[in-house]
Amino acid sequence: MISNFKYINTKSTEVVLDLENPTNFFHQIHSKQYQCYYEERHSHIGWNYNNKEIIISDTGSFIKGLPSVCKKFVIAIFQGKNGAVKNPNNIVIYNLDGTKHKQIVMPKLLSELCLKRIDFHKESNPPIESAKYEDGLRFNHINWKKNKQGVLINVVTIVYDRDWLEFRVLNVNSGKVEGLVGQGKV
Repeated sequence: MISNFKYINTKSTEVVLDLENPTNFFHQIHSKQYQCYYEERHSHIGWNYNNKEIIISDTGSFIKGLPSVCKKFVIAIFQGKNGAVKNPNNIVIYNLDGTKHKQIVMPKLLSELCLKRIDFHKESNPPIESAKYEDGLRFNHINWKKNKQGVLINVVTIVYDRDWLEFRVLNVNSGKVEGLVGQGKV
């Protein structure tokens, strides 16, 4: 069983998330820690599994993540140009023992907003050409959301051309990014 899931920032401040409260992982965190969480980048994530502490880090990247809804995996998003895991395929799903389960490949974008923008730029889909620019194409966030049936699912946010967002279902078993659950503009 996974426990003590935490973000560790560049000043080694640890913020432990409450995984039993999926609507607010941070509700038990002291306000000073919460402020550090937002002011500092997360240099790594960590958790305990089978009485061992697992730490995921990557020199040159900032990492954020979350256990999967089923709590059998940890989903890590790597951000930064100098790390080993780069955009646009900047998500890795880990087994609880810290070994790699799947590296996620950027899917074709589906949202009306992103498709219009792809057409405007005359890019391929997925628009891999944009990945060479900062915030051109990347996975940005992982969260738990309830679907229409009220079941918690893993949802990833994709950023395209800095301003355009897609919210997609992540199947942690297959490593596939599936159905569209929302879209937006920053």
